[in-house]
Amino acid sequence: VQTGRITWVDTSVWYVNGYPELTELLSVWHVLLPHHSRLEDLAQLPCGVLGALTVAAFCRRASASPALSASLGAMWLALPAVALQLHTTHADVVAGALFITAFYFLTGRDWSPAARTLTLLALGLYAGTKVTGLFHLALVSPVLLVRGVLVLRAAKGTRGRVLGQTGLALLLLLWMGAPTYVENSVRTGNPFWPARMKVLSATICLNIVCDIPIRSSISC
Repeated sequence: VQTGRITWVDTSVWYVNGYPELTELLSVWHVLLPHHSRLEDLAQLPCGVLGALTVAAFCRRASASPALSASLGAMWLALPAVALQLHTTHADVVAGALFITAFYFLTGRDWSPAARTLTLLALGLYAGTKVTGLFHLALVSPVLLVRGVLVLRAAKGTRGRVLGQTGLALLLLLWMGAPTYVENSVRTGNPFWPARMKVLSATICLNIVCDIPIRSSISC
């Protein structure tokens, strides 16, 4: 808001610069559009409702009645972990709602083009919201691969169309989820910065290369 662009900020809480920021950007729009900060804490509310609807949809899939499904969906909002954070600018409610939404569409009986697109869109938004989205993306990737192969084998005569639709959905996932990790990689040489990781005995370093000064007293 102050600089007119998205950039790393010289702050004592230095590690937040490397965090995915889709939810935070939504909070910024809640300030910019009404020219007031009263709506700043509502960024997670739509995804709280999304989580409730997804829980209700899972219940309906399991043959629960509409009334019971609605009640169990409402219970999602009443969970302490959800209710206590729903009115904050954190990202955990958004992340949880996006993951169960992705899992709902991924586990449907008929993995239609719309379901494939919504699965990958939700996973991309999750990765762009919280770094744990990468872990869950890796976790469900075998299921994604198996379902994709089965869809491709069943698409006799239309495999080109299926591949095209899936390719566009994968581009959507990358568009939503990859920017933060690409920026971290360019600035620091580590897409998962500020995390320090070892891959096959090689340590991904934490060299900080950015266009703002980071306080020399900070120890990585």
